[in-house]
Amino acid sequence: MWNLYKIGKSLNDIVQIYNKSEEQMEEDKLGIPVTTLYREMQFPFGLMMMNKATQTTLGQDVVWGRKHNDKEYVEKTVLPKLMDMDYLSSLPSNTVGAEYYKIVRNLGLEVLYNQRFKDDEVKSRLDVVRTNLSRHVVITHDILHTLFKYNTHALGEGLIQEVTGHLLDYKPSQIIGFVVMLSVAKKTGDYRGVWKVYKECKANLKKCKKELGIHSPLDFIESDLEEVRKKFNIGEVPIYEAFEKRYHNHLAPYSCRQIEKWDYYNAWQHPLHKDKKEDNIKQIWNGIFLY
Repeated sequence: MWNLYKIGKSLNDIVQIYNKSEEQMEEDKLGIPVTTLYREMQFPFGLMMMNKATQTTLGQDVVWGRKHNDKEYVEKTVLPKLMDMDYLSSLPSNTVGAEYYKIVRNLGLEVLYNQRFKDDEVKSRLDVVRTNLSRHVVITHDILHTLFKYNTHALGEGLIQEVTGHLLDYKPSQIIGFVVMLSVAKKTGDYRGVWKVYKECKANLKKCKKELGIHSPLDFIESDLEEVRKKFNIGEVPIYEAFEKRYHNHLAPYSCRQIEKWDYYNAWQHPLHKDKKEDNIKQIWNGIFLY
């Protein structure tokens, strides 16, 4: 616990995975450094999350692995639905499940699920909480991508880590998100642009109903996407969308060659010489200590 070498290596590995081109990217390995970081930082952040979550019955179910977060229920009922591409592709186009399908149709949830913190690693009561939290985070991750309209490019992944950390009061997720976003800023040279996207995300999260984070994916999968977003007061992300339009997939550009939103300012083919003053960098780093 709190092995600084493991923490540093985990953060570096996460960034390196996103720094590879899409042809080289091994995103199925992302779960390894993420879960390692969670293991090292379980104290005190695991306790802080547990204290917040157990204030509601739904949160208690997540923490103690009951009902919608019961291991057997998740593996026999939730996962099969989330991995059934025929079922997902048959859902009406306005549903959460139809948009979720667009994200997961080329990805493998099972690999990431198997990299979560497992029961055989449990040595304490806090480990039980971490096991249950890990299960819940994995199965809800891409649902949050769908609801918040952040894609699975590097910046979108960083923002969803921020979303997860906020909704579950779990600082390690926010640290991961911040490091990934900083990496995107460094890659594109647009520190100010990334900072604006980050602030937009934080502003939306302040208005969003936090109970969203402890629901089961099956609560939403067949529901109208915009109705769910309205129910939990999830805001639009025009600053993020504009940034994505300009830079596309910041750390894996190959997937964007055929993207309809492509414009001249591609961060790789037409690099922009942006101002990289120390105050921009310092402003971003300071953001991690504001919450």
